[in-house]
Parts: sequence; C-alpha cells; structure tokens
Amino acid sequence: MADEISSHAIPLNDALTLYFSDFLAAKKNQSLLPKLRKLNVTFRIVLQPPVAQMWTLTIKDGMLISVLQGESDSQCAFRLKPETFLQIAAGKLSPQMAFFKRQVDIEGEIDTGLKLATVLAEFFQRFPYHTGPTE
Repeated sequence: MADEISSHAIPLNDALTLYFSDFLAAKKNQSLLPKLRKLNVTFRIVLQPPVAQMWTLTIKDGMLISVLQGESDSQCAFRLKPETFLQIAAGKLSPQMAFFKRQVDIEGEIDTGLKLATVLAEFFQRFPYHTGPTE
C-alpha cells in the first residue's frame, strides 16, 4: 500500500500528523537538550507528495514553543519526502546525512538550517519516534 510505512500498519499521513500534533506537542515548553538553550529559531518542515504537509516550529531559548500546521514566517525550511522525515524522526538517518545524500533541501537561511540540523540530530537520537511495533 502506497500510503503505509513499510512493515508498519499505520498510514503514512496519520504517522506524520501524530508526530507533529501529539508527539512534538507533548514536548512543548520543556528544556530538552543542553545544546538548545540559546537557540531561537522558527523553521518549517515541508513534506512533499504523496503526503503534502507543512509544519512551522518555533524554538525559543532552547524550548519548543509552538508547532503549527501550515506556512508561517520562518528563517529556513526543510523540504523532504515523508518517508525520509520518518527515518530521521526515528533516529535511523541523521539530518546531515540526508542533506548530503540530497534527500533534504534547505531553503531560506542555509547556514541556520545546517546549524539547526546538527542540533536536531541529537534530539532525534534522544527522542526517537516509532510508528509501529518496537523493532
């Protein structure tokens, strides 16, 4: 089935929506990583078809302040396929490796996007998102 994650029963669209609306929302207003304490950035994650979604996230003083569906002013944007995003969110693929393999495009302030990708790599390792049974 095209809209399901391989070997997982949850539809791709649902897995992505749950990541942003539930998993990330539960982490709002918490200090999650020491390296994030001085980070202030608003960025977008743009997921390409077959599941076209866009989410805008704001980090202030190292805390996730907001997770909004849709486009908003941001310093940079990450454009990638939904399957690639879920691999990154699960901690199976580093954001930097995905960028260098041309699986992620960074738009806007490229330097900000690259710095953010480095910090987020630790976040994804510490807080992996699993969409199905534990492997």
